[in-house]
Amino acid sequence: MHNSKLCAIGQETADALAGHGLRPELVTSEYTAEGLANALQGWEMAGMRVLVPRAEIARDALPSLLANRGAEVEILPVYRAVCPPEAGPALLRLFDGEGVDVITFTSSSTVYNFVRAFPEDRLPAILGDAEIACMGPVTADSARKLGLGVSIVAREYTTHGLVQAIAEAAARK
Repeated sequence: MHNSKLCAIGQETADALAGHGLRPELVTSEYTAEGLANALQGWEMAGMRVLVPRAEIARDALPSLLANRGAEVEILPVYRAVCPPEAGPALLRLFDGEGVDVITFTSSSTVYNFVRAFPEDRLPAILGDAEIACMGPVTADSARKLGLGVSIVAREYTTHGLVQAIAEAAARK
């Protein structure tokens, strides 16, 4: 890897790489695949071999954008987001008890797995008046497509940004 150039989407990813002795050449301030593609505008991509480690199920935005600029893209699934079988019953107990004020989603896969944990016809009743908070617009779009009413979207697509957006929404009430 000594001749490879590393890129990171966001400072948290860059910090994780640094913890393993790896220093990214580029760290995006926009936490999306499109943000990374934009940050690479000055790079000559034609013929460049690019490895994209990511979730097994992910958007193809970055690989497509890189390939359109002439890169040879190799996708490497490095993890799979799955919903534990006990999640549904545990969540039902939580919602049946005192309920929940805010439900947070940090990725599209968390939205999909959450929705899959419940019988589809019971989801609106289970959610009740809970606010839906998403880490960014991609996650929010996924939630909306599955019928969830998103009311909070973080402007900074990090856990800190999500917490800040929830705090701001609570302060407005």
